[in-house]
Amino acid sequence: MACGEALAARLRVAVAGATKRPVVERKMSGGSAFMIDGKGCVGVHEKRLMVRVGPGKHEETVKEPGARTMDFTHRPMLGFLFIEAAGYRTAQDLDIWVKWSLDYTATVPVKKKGKS
Repeated sequence: MACGEALAARLRVAVAGATKRPVVERKMSGGSAFMIDGKGCVGVHEKRLMVRVGPGKHEETVKEPGARTMDFTHRPMLGFLFIEAAGYRTAQDLDIWVKWSLDYTATVPVKKKGKS
């Protein structure tokens, strides 16, 4: 099992144990994203964990082991982090990142669907 696939399997378990809300996993280039109410919450890109902690928690969490600001487009994305393996080594480490991401995502309004 590739490193990213192993992380995705761990993440499925962690997210399922942390919320009763329906979770949708969407495949994306290099990994997968876990969505709750249509909002991106956490994910995997190659062997990195991706988390959404929000702008208010960014400064605090980017200092955690293995964390760095996400920069998919070569521009820093405030409130989004990549976490390297050192930051999610244990189940407890992974659970903390999932909790922080779920906590923030719960505060983000659900997007209204456009007219068909």
